[in-house]
Amino acid sequence: LSWMKYPTKAFLIVTGDVSAGLLALTFLPGPIAAFWQLFRGTATRPFPAWFGSWLGIRKQLGLLAFVVAIPHVIMACKG
Repeated sequence: LSWMKYPTKAFLIVTGDVSAGLLALTFLPGPIAAFWQLFRGTATRPFPAWFGSWLGIRKQLGLLAFVVAIPHVIMACKG
């Protein structure tokens, strides 16, 4: 690894990890909510406020992960 490619390599690692982390935060609440409802035995009781707001911002988190992944893909394909 030459020193000239180090900033590009670091950029690819950071953007890939951030994008993967945001995607995990996007998809993780679904199974947690399903387990929560099964554990409580009901789907009519509302979730706690913090969890309801997390469920509400999943689309924005997914879009942010996509926006972060775009430069990662462009730089990875560029070489």
